Amino acid sequence: MEKTIRCTVCTWRGPWEIAESAPRIRAAEVDAVTEEIQNAYEERGADSVAVGGHATPPCPMCGRHTVSVKLHGYRSVG
Repeated sequence: MEKTIRCTVCTWRGPWEIAESAPRIRAAEVDAVTEEIQNAYEERGADSVAVGGHATPPCPMCGRHTVSVKLHGYRSVG
């Protein structure tokens, strides 16, 4: 199953593979409040990697942090 992620700043949403393979761009400028939130995402990501998790790739559109999208309502038929 393909893992879907979304950007925490802009409206980009897509598969993990696209975000991983996209060229790295410099993070877009954001206001102070959003920057503080982005720093919290960065700390959480560093903690996840420290315990053996995977860091989510940055957004291919704005270079900011991404989070996993939980797909609800999809059930196999049968």
